[in-house]
Amino acid sequence: MSGAEPGDDGTIFSPVLALRVAVHAALAADAPLVAMLGGARVYDAAPRGVSGLYVVFDGATARDRSAGSQRRESHEFSLTVWSRPGGPRPALEVAARIRALLDDADLPLAGHRLVLLRVAREDVRRDPQSGLPQVRLTLTAITGNGVT
Repeated sequence: MSGAEPGDDGTIFSPVLALRVAVHAALAADAPLVAMLGGARVYDAAPRGVSGLYVVFDGATARDRSAGSQRRESHEFSLTVWSRPGGPRPALEVAARIRALLDDADLPLAGHRLVLLRVAREDVRRDPQSGLPQVRLTLTAITGNGVT
C-alpha cells in the first residue's frame, strides 16, 4: 500500500491505518472484551467458518480538514459485532463494552495525533443472508499531524 508502510522510525504515514491499528490494539488488549468474545476475535474482514461472537472492521472514510500548515482529517468508520443465532443481546453487550473502551478514548497513533474519537451511531439489524443478529457501531474521529 503506497503511503501506508511504516517509515524507518515506525511511523505509519496513513492516518486511516494508524487509527485502525490503534483501535484493533485497544480492543484486543481488553481482557473483559476478549472474554466476552471467547478470544481475541477482532478481524479486518469477515472470517470464513467462524461462528459465535466476533467483531469486524467495516469501511472507512477520511476527509481532509486541514487549515494552513495544520494537517487534520476527519474519519468515519464502522465496527460490526456479529452475534450467534438467537437474539441480539450478546452482540449488544459486546457493543456496549466497545463503546466504553473507544468513546472519547485517547489512543496513541503511530506518527499521528488523535484529537477526537466518538461512537456516533449504533444500529441493530439482522444479516439478510444468514439471519444472524448484528450491531454496527459507527465511529467518528479527528486526527492531526504529529504526536503529542
